[in-house]
Amino acid sequence: MRTTRISLGTAAVLASVVAALATTQAQAVGTADTGASADSGAVMMVLPKAPEGARFSPTAVAPTVSPSAPYIHAKEGLISCPSGSLCTSTWDPTKNSWKIYKLDKCAKYALSNWEGDGAYRNNQTGGVVSKFYDQNGNTLKSVPSDNSPHAFSWSPVWSIRNC
Repeated sequence: MRTTRISLGTAAVLASVVAALATTQAQAVGTADTGASADSGAVMMVLPKAPEGARFSPTAVAPTVSPSAPYIHAKEGLISCPSGSLCTSTWDPTKNSWKIYKLDKCAKYALSNWEGDGAYRNNQTGGVVSKFYDQNGNTLKSVPSDNSPHAFSWSPVWSIRNC
C-alpha cells in the first residue's frame, strides 16, 4: 500500500518549527508510550503537518516495528526525543497521525507498512551510527548521532539497526 508523499523542503520545515514554537507543545493523541520518559538529555523533534490528502482509513494497516519499541501518536508539533534514542516518525493512516518510535534498545528492527515521508533524529550517545537497510539487506543510509532532525522517505527502508 502506498500513501501520498509530502515534500519536507526547507520552507515547510521552517513553517513547522514556527507553528510548533507558537503552540509550544505537541497535540498528542492516543498515547501508547511504553517508556522513554523525559530526561535532561532529551531534545525536541518537530513534526510536520499531516501529508496532503491524509485521512483516517479503516482498511489501512498501521506501521509497526519488530521487535516492538516504545511509540506515541501525535498530530503535529514538538515531541521529546530522549537521550540514547533514535527517534523516527512515519504516518499512521489508522490513527490519522504521526507514529513516533523511540528506538533505544540495540536491535535490528524490521519495518512493516512504513510508506512515504517522515523524519528521524539520532539522539544516541557515544558516537553511535545507525543504519537503514533495503529489502535485500543493503545499507541505504548510515545515520551518525548528530542530534539533528532529518526529513526522510521511508518507502525503500525495510529495516533499521540503531546501534
